[in-house]
Amino acid sequence: MHPISKDIVRQSNIDQTRISHIMSKLWMEDLLVKATVESANTACGRDFRGLIEQGSNVAFSMRGFSKAVQENNGVIDVLGPLKIICYDWIF
Repeated sequence: MHPISKDIVRQSNIDQTRISHIMSKLWMEDLLVKATVESANTACGRDFRGLIEQGSNVAFSMRGFSKAVQENNGVIDVLGPLKIICYDWIF
């Protein structure tokens, strides 16, 4: 049995000291994931809110795990089940 990679542990856990936002509602519109988002009462959350108040756009990436295969045309097919860990703020 192989030891668990520290990188996998990092990817599958949320660092509580780096939380910037809370997504209270998620839904799909066509192929877009949309959410109701509020800033967290943390240092990262205050930075997040400040950038939005200054007119910056914010973006998120989904962090999750699933079995996947790459097709011949380069498309990655997620076979599932998909376990979503969180949506990270990209800055």
